[in-house]
Amino acid sequence: MWNKLSIKWQLILFMTLVVTIVEISTLLVILNLQNSQNKDNAIIQVQKVTKSLNQDFLRFILSPSADAITDIKSRLSAFDEINGLILLNDMNQTIYAYKSIKNLQLNKIQMITTQEIFTDENLYVKHDLAMDSYIYGYTLIDINLQEYKKKQDAIVFSILKTLPFALLLGFIISQFLSKSFTQPFTILLQAMKNSDPTHNEIVSIQTSSNNEIKKLFNGYNTLMQQVSDASGKLQFQAEHDKLTGVHNRFFIEEELKEVLKNESNLTYNLLYLNLDQFKLINDSAGYQAGDELLKMIVFEYSKILPDCTTFGRVDGDGFMVLLKDSSKESGLDFLNKSLTKLSDFRFTPGQEVYSVSASIGFVHFKPFEYTFTELIKAINSSLYSAKEKGRNKFHIFNPDDGIAKRFEQELETASYVKEALSSG
Repeated sequence: MWNKLSIKWQLILFMTLVVTIVEISTLLVILNLQNSQNKDNAIIQVQKVTKSLNQDFLRFILSPSADAITDIKSRLSAFDEINGLILLNDMNQTIYAYKSIKNLQLNKIQMITTQEIFTDENLYVKHDLAMDSYIYGYTLIDINLQEYKKKQDAIVFSILKTLPFALLLGFIISQFLSKSFTQPFTILLQAMKNSDPTHNEIVSIQTSSNNEIKKLFNGYNTLMQQVSDASGKLQFQAEHDKLTGVHNRFFIEEELKEVLKNESNLTYNLLYLNLDQFKLINDSAGYQAGDELLKMIVFEYSKILPDCTTFGRVDGDGFMVLLKDSSKESGLDFLNKSLTKLSDFRFTPGQEVYSVSASIGFVHFKPFEYTFTELIKAINSSLYSAKEKGRNKFHIFNPDDGIAKRFEQELETASYVKEALSSG
């Protein structure tokens, strides 16, 4: 439950608990001190009474008289805190009683043993009457603590009155602390929600503080940048050919899927280039020479690519070019430029000189005209037809010509043969 609360409410509840504990602790300490003080004050009062009347009590015990009684009663009346008093001789016989003595009689035996009995409302005290080291009797005195208790209750009430103000102060302090301490986390959380480092969308956060908050913000900014850089590298690697640096098959296929479901009225041209006799060059001059040839082809061919073009390597010596927002006429014009550019290419890996050319398949299409699978079959069929014509040739795909149908049949036959060989 606690972990589900926000930091703000955790601070508010914590401060409320702290203030309450402090108030209760203060109250208990004050009550304890007040009780001790009340007892001390009551004992002082008893000492005043006994000191004032000690000689009168002894004289009455030794020589009882009506005048002595009157004198004692008069002097006792000056002490309002006395609820009652019993004067006893050395035979434990009561010889004089003042006011209410009921509670004194109930606690008489205990008072004789313990000398003092302290309750919430009364203090019962036994005081010996001695002279010349001889105890002639003693007094049992009942002191009323109501006045002291009223003072104590007033103090308690004052403390309780401050409790709401203390709680309010605690709430204000917790609000301030929560704002001071939770605001950086709120800013950080909002920045994280609005950031997408995988797409290089980073909300940078700053602070004027020069403490742990600054370190936290700097750490977040650094981490987001590192994630963005790493994501960018991973995305580049996922979408680009490692050897040539152009887009790879995955990226080209995703682009084709996107344009095939585009709601616009744009038209597109797709070219599939395959280098003629690349295997011969690769086998005779070595794969390193073949790699260099591919990089050179990409470098030179990229110079004639128009804007809004996606160019990528889709297999060993095959490349695709997607011309976006392109008419068939402009596509055919670029097709001719491509044949010319690649037909004049010379490659010299060592002593040998190789003439490099390419066969090109061509498909003009618009969104929703083909499915992705149908488009791939169409461009493969077009390239197949161009390769059959010889080096440096092209073929424009036509779904109604016999070549496309024959290519489809040959693919089906090859699939059957492969399946038959696999099953034995």
